[in-house]
Amino acid sequence: MVRLFSVSANEATPAARRATSSHPSSSPLLETIMNYLCLVYLAHDKLHACPDSTCFAFAEELRGSGHFVAGQALQPTDTATTIRVRNGQMSLTDGPFAETKEQLAGFYMIEAKDLNEAIHWASKIPPARYGSIEVRPVRELDVSDIAATQATV
Repeated sequence: MVRLFSVSANEATPAARRATSSHPSSSPLLETIMNYLCLVYLAHDKLHACPDSTCFAFAEELRGSGHFVAGQALQPTDTATTIRVRNGQMSLTDGPFAETKEQLAGFYMIEAKDLNEAIHWASKIPPARYGSIEVRPVRELDVSDIAATQATV
């Protein structure tokens, strides 16, 4: 995703201030910002090892830095319902799709200029001390075919 910033540094969002802070000129700055999903995985017996208040404080730190997009903790996998649709038929299964040692416990969606910056922030996610964090770039949907179809209507 490419963003164009043209507001003054004191009017800008934290992300825009980061982008313009190294460029004192008032001309718009072109900077590539990507979204990364940081998936938090924990073993079932470690789900509550990290206090919620610690995770909340980290989210506030991310918010203050301008990198926070979204974040949530998830209920344990035994509360999940898995949905599959095959040949037009839907089937529901209680619980997760697969049994694994670690389960998806939550996520943080962050903005970062590159994978290195995303890894830097992911390494600070408090539950990383008890489990693992998977960092994935978010893929933008290619909707060019929709725009072309709408242009001909």
